[in-house]
Amino acid sequence: MKIKNKELSQCKKRTIKNKILATSKGIKIGDSPDKIITVYGEPHKREIEDGMLVFEYHTDYREDPRVRLSYDAYLYFKEDRLVKLVIHDGL
Repeated sequence: MKIKNKELSQCKKRTIKNKILATSKGIKIGDSPDKIITVYGEPHKREIEDGMLVFEYHTDYREDPRVRLSYDAYLYFKEDRLVKLVIHDGL
């Protein structure tokens, strides 16, 4: 199930302005799609949206028993660089 921008607009939003922020696996704004795939594997889906490449990752306890909270992650790339990361808790 793809979450559309309209549905995302109904979620609480937090903008993080810390430029050195990274995920627990070291992914940060400015990284390439190749780095993301090396770290997280192939995305469940990739598409072009508003001129940007978008990777979608989804997980829950059925897919990975170590997961305690299901989530959806959308990674947006412009000119081969990560420019936006949206994580939705899936609840």
